[in-house]
Amino acid sequence: MDCYKANRYMMKFMDETLSGNGEKRLSEHIQNCAVCAEDYGVYQAMVKGFNDLELVEAPAGFCESVMKRISELPEKASVPDFDGIVFAVSGIFSVLIGIGFILNMNKDAIITYISTDPTFSFLTGYIAPVYSFTAGLGAGLITLAEGLLGKVVEYVSYMRYALFVICCGLILAQFAIYRKRGFR
Repeated sequence: MDCYKANRYMMKFMDETLSGNGEKRLSEHIQNCAVCAEDYGVYQAMVKGFNDLELVEAPAGFCESVMKRISELPEKASVPDFDGIVFAVSGIFSVLIGIGFILNMNKDAIITYISTDPTFSFLTGYIAPVYSFTAGLGAGLITLAEGLLGKVVEYVSYMRYALFVICCGLILAQFAIYRKRGFR
């Protein structure tokens, strides 16, 4: 019997459901395994402690008294449901991002249409500075993202050996734990 199975037998011992054959097998294992023998001694002391406890009867009407007090407690205040609000805000944000991508993909056609249509020609003076500002901002963000991505790739290339060593160490530790517990 391995330590894992012995531990399961000890739990049955605690529940007082261990059969005679199980007791015999557990006893044989405990004679050869100091760790399980120590655990079994602790479990025996716990069972003895539980068996030595004096049972006390609750006074008459105790359950009714407790239930009455519970019913007299004030109602729990309702907590606002933020899940719906978060869902709505994220949905609106997603729609705005989608519209932004569509407008960005068609910006040249939109600007041409606005500048040639007499109805919207007055907007050209407002759109040009905003367009140049957002284009510069977008270019700056792309440059920043490329720089960050370059640094991440650089650090990851340095870390690959450390990650390999950490993973090997974790595998060896897990193997040692399984061997100690008897999972062979």
